[in-house]
Amino acid sequence: MRILVIDDNEAVTQLLADVLALDDHAVTTADGGTRGLALLQEESYDVVFLDLWMPDLDGMQIYEWLKIYRPSQAERVVFITGDAVSHATRSFLAAAGRPVVSKPFDIMRISEMVGYVAAA
Repeated sequence: MRILVIDDNEAVTQLLADVLALDDHAVTTADGGTRGLALLQEESYDVVFLDLWMPDLDGMQIYEWLKIYRPSQAERVVFITGDAVSHATRSFLAAAGRPVVSKPFDIMRISEMVGYVAAA
């Protein structure tokens, strides 16, 4: 499976890439929203792990772009966040209806999300 990980924290992208590679997935990483959006404009992925809060271009903006220009790709998003408690975050995630993985990660949850999105 082709998986894209978009996060501005290098340690997070590397951890996810390492975990996903153990299951023989082809993983591409983007070190922020701008690079991630550029990759999404060029390629399609089976799963996209997308951080909500990034300084250059946040996950909410990328997701809204996907819904308009690449709706099938928007259905492949799994959000990752360390802020699942703020009202703005909870409201956005509820409206998006996409799966969420909270930081710090439960490694088993990462694999579950890949299976969930791939089966959809």
